[in-house]
Amino acid sequence: MNLAEADRVFLDLKYKIKYKQDSLLDRYNIIKESSKENELLKDVLQKHVDYYKELINEKKRKEQALLTLRNYLDNIDSALVQSDEQMEHLHFEKRQTIEKLDLLREEMKKLMDKTRNIY
Repeated sequence: MNLAEADRVFLDLKYKIKYKQDSLLDRYNIIKESSKENELLKDVLQKHVDYYKELINEKKRKEQALLTLRNYLDNIDSALVQSDEQMEHLHFEKRQTIEKLDLLREEMKKLMDKTRNIY
């Protein structure tokens, strides 16, 4: 598989995941309303709540891992004398880590905004 195909597959999977998450959120809202009238749906509703809590916790764990990585890269940057090429690579890695961290924080914010009424 060449790089263009891999990118296409990646974007396709990313779209499918987003669609599935949006669909689950829609289902959650429907079940939440229906559970007011149907006692049997409360267990289903609780499973959705548990799912979203775990999703948020997972994103928080990823955030912590990225922060740890960024701190590690900062420590390497300040502790070692490196060649220009190594410094360039280190700064590239730091920028990528910060970008991933920013993206993750944005995803967490959106998810928490969408699920605000769960907590």
